[in-house]
Amino acid sequence: MEKVIINKFGGEIMWTPELNKLLLNHIKEQKNSGNKIIVVCSALTKVTDTLINWVDEIVKSNSIKKIDILCDNLFEIHINHIKKILNNKKNILKLEEIISGELKQLKDSLKFILDFWYVDFVTSKIISFWEKLSTHIIKFYLEENNIEAKRFTWEELGIITDNNYGDANINYDLSKEKVKKNLENNKNIVNIIAWFTWIDNFWRTTILWRWGTDTTACFIWSVLKADKVILWKNVEWVLTSDPRIVENTNTIKILDYDEAEESWKVVCNKAITYLKNHNSPMEVAFIKNKNIFTKVCNKKDLSKKVKLLSYKKDCSLLKIKSERMTKSGFLYNISAIFEELNINMSFIRNTRDTMYISIDNNQKNLEKLFQNLEKICSLEKNNCSMINIIWNLNWDLAMEVNLQLKKISKNLQIWVFPHENCSRLEAIVDNNELEKILNHFHQIFINT
Repeated sequence: MEKVIINKFGGEIMWTPELNKLLLNHIKEQKNSGNKIIVVCSALTKVTDTLINWVDEIVKSNSIKKIDILCDNLFEIHINHIKKILNNKKNILKLEEIISGELKQLKDSLKFILDFWYVDFVTSKIISFWEKLSTHIIKFYLEENNIEAKRFTWEELGIITDNNYGDANINYDLSKEKVKKNLENNKNIVNIIAWFTWIDNFWRTTILWRWGTDTTACFIWSVLKADKVILWKNVEWVLTSDPRIVENTNTIKILDYDEAEESWKVVCNKAITYLKNHNSPMEVAFIKNKNIFTKVCNKKDLSKKVKLLSYKKDCSLLKIKSERMTKSGFLYNISAIFEELNINMSFIRNTRDTMYISIDNNQKNLEKLFQNLEKICSLEKNNCSMINIIWNLNWDLAMEVNLQLKKISKNLQIWVFPHENCSRLEAIVDNNELEKILNHFHQIFINT
């Protein structure tokens, strides 16, 4: 019986010729076993970040010259990559022509920003260009290796989102039937889908933003009721913490949905929602060995041991003080400022006269946020990092975590506080103490 397998490949795999070969081998093996294959692919690694930074620079400098420099640089990046993975000269020339055409559209969109300053909508459209290119490249690569493939643009596939251009949400009911029909009508070929760009009700480009590949893959799984979702990565298993910071990390073979969602490191909450709603397992697999994977499913680990330590760097802790804190409408006004500027909170806690909010510093409109907050309250800002301890609720363990924080931290900003039905404890710490605390916690709570 035919199985439907959805494969998500991230930017590092898309970028690296040696990993491209492994991608090809996995798809060949799945197809030779009689499976229907869907590929959700990212832009080449670091390309999206480069483009975002350049868009900001172009808006600030109002420089058409910078537009030309950006497009020339990205053209060279993609052409160099194509020449490394393709052998057929006709295919290389055809792809060069396609990329030139996409870049012409990009230049027009960037110049539109300079002329009309409709930044949010046009920025979403601009960022979408690089996933367009990655889907072109992988289609040519598969076909050169005798695998028939069809590339879907977001218009063709039919995923509809809301109009939150920078962090859109899929409208499931409006999208499912067209997506199902399109993919079921192409059973004998590999279907290639871009990672995070779709359209709103007015056919304007939106982006799902970070982790959009995971969200798209899990959404398509839920529509097709596919047999398997595989998120391919260039690491062995999910690890108990970041090996670049923590020594002697361990592998995690199973995570339940809550643990995966709370960790920030495995799969995003939008993607997890589709898995939860349909009770589907997912594999986070090692591209170099398909038998090495972490399974994400509904199986609960009833042990009280800490399972995973994650973190966020480059955050700000906002300390908001006001005598009106307990007055009717004040908390609503604070939330409304964040909502209006589309700024996400990572953490919130309050006392009678003080509210503590942690935010990522890489979001837009932060200066405007600070200005608006200072109009209605006293505001203090401190750079910080956020540590997350993933576990099953246990009050004794929370007390032990705070005891260890007190022992090792000289300038702790926020202690952990457990609450019911949550798999995560959060502590706010100084940036310069992050590595020390992570290593200490890993030794105390995981390796002993």
